Amino acid sequence: MKKRKKLLCLLLAGVMAWASSGCSNSETEKTNGAGGNHLSEEVDDTTLRVAINTDITTLDYAHNYTISNFHVVDNINDFLLYFDQNGEMQPNLCTSWEAVDEMTYVYQIRNDAYFSDGTQMTVDDVVFSMERIMDPEVASDMNWAYKNVASIEATGEWEVTVRLSQPDACWQYVPATPGGQITSKAYYEEHKDNFGNADGLTIGTGAYKIDKWTTGSEIVLSNNEYYWGEKPQFEKVIITVISDESAMAMAMDSGQLDFLVLNSMDMIDTYENSQNCTVHAADGIGSTLLSFNCSNGACMDENLRKAIASAVDVASLTESQFGDYAQSGTALPFGSGLYVLDPEEWEARADKMEAYEFDLEKAKEYLGKSDYDGSNLQLLLIEGNNAYANIAQAVQASCAAIGINIEIQKITSSEYYANAYGNSLDENGKRTYDMMINRWVPDYVDPAGDLVVFYDSNNAGAGGANYAAYSNSEVDALLAQQSSSVDNKERSELMLQACEIAAEECPYKSLYYSKTVSVTSNRVDYELPGFYLYSLFYKDFKLAQ
Repeated sequence: MKKRKKLLCLLLAGVMAWASSGCSNSETEKTNGAGGNHLSEEVDDTTLRVAINTDITTLDYAHNYTISNFHVVDNINDFLLYFDQNGEMQPNLCTSWEAVDEMTYVYQIRNDAYFSDGTQMTVDDVVFSMERIMDPEVASDMNWAYKNVASIEATGEWEVTVRLSQPDACWQYVPATPGGQITSKAYYEEHKDNFGNADGLTIGTGAYKIDKWTTGSEIVLSNNEYYWGEKPQFEKVIITVISDESAMAMAMDSGQLDFLVLNSMDMIDTYENSQNCTVHAADGIGSTLLSFNCSNGACMDENLRKAIASAVDVASLTESQFGDYAQSGTALPFGSGLYVLDPEEWEARADKMEAYEFDLEKAKEYLGKSDYDGSNLQLLLIEGNNAYANIAQAVQASCAAIGINIEIQKITSSEYYANAYGNSLDENGKRTYDMMINRWVPDYVDPAGDLVVFYDSNNAGAGGANYAAYSNSEVDALLAQQSSSVDNKERSELMLQACEIAAEECPYKSLYYSKTVSVTSNRVDYELPGFYLYSLFYKDFKLAQ
């Protein structure tokens, strides 16, 4: 068993202690802890039972950008390419591809893929699906990845060519993300008014099709009889929404679930001690950040941001919450798993960047230089996420010790993601919160997968995940320059320079870099890879021998 403290430790001397809020008194037997909905009692060998802690927000691939959504949408809609267990790109709906030059990518499309309604996928579906991601009126969460795309066109019966307006080092990865998922043009046009919701649903070429989405409760998938690949071992997948961590743990321990991905360590002892399940941990590239709104409200004040950052003891927070399952945050918004372009240089430079480490005296100095007037600062928190709740309480208590008042506001998952991805703005196009706690896993194993998202001012508005609404023209220029380069050494240097500038201005406080932790029942054979975004496929699950 891995060493872990069950309760939060004190982060500050003289600050009140608080207990982990992960456990509740909700009924757990045959319920999901989120309103009393019944877990499936099906335990036959053809059914896989999965739990997620928040409901999906949509079935629309264009807005497929949350962990819960990936569980569902990625099994319905195939990608042009896909990331294998090692994070390497492999052919999928695209049988082969070639970068003809720095700005021209040609994709050969497979001719034997069929949607779950029995209609054949064509290049028109491919072009339509990609152009819809690119359409600013759709406000796709992957729209940012298309900013350098000049055109997408069918250049043969089974060939699609993408031309860029300028070189883009990260475009190569996009077809293996939701930006490369393909839907039926005909189905979309017939269901424009309810496409992707619980009434209109969706269809794809994936191994599974959706039978039912009972919002807030359950999603049911079944085999796509027209799937072009190998038939999955499990014919049906029942995905239950279980917001209560203790209810989820008890359901797994009692044999009512087969698989879940952990985002909180509150109940890790239950999983580790269970005779009915196994915990899997792999080195990941995810990070959790405290994001300050740099464009609106009190946190526009740089000294206030630095005061808060210096008041939070991330080492104690990480140890108390995650033990060996995470590492404390540094000056960078990601850990060493993304130092892939020039590891030694990243290690050396990262150690010298300003991280605003825990120092109460420094925190008070920064606060004294700020214009903070003692008013409440709003910290948005997604309801039902105990890991976020514990972190929010830690930040609240730490800041209270130096006279900063933080009000934790719990909101629904849909409200949370609307704020996170810039789809809830005021009349001036500004984000309205003071702070958020955000979990992020980049779309690919490349530092640009974090930096362009977090630091590029183009991603501060609708559809973007620049949670801090951070804007610095010099940083923008450096990121644009690296994106246009095909020299990884040069790209690495430019991104390091951008990081050094941004770290000083403190738009984010890196809290921790977590491992990828999943739990499987003893009847299932599957290990989730460290980089699992867009690679969690139920067709890969097998019955244990």
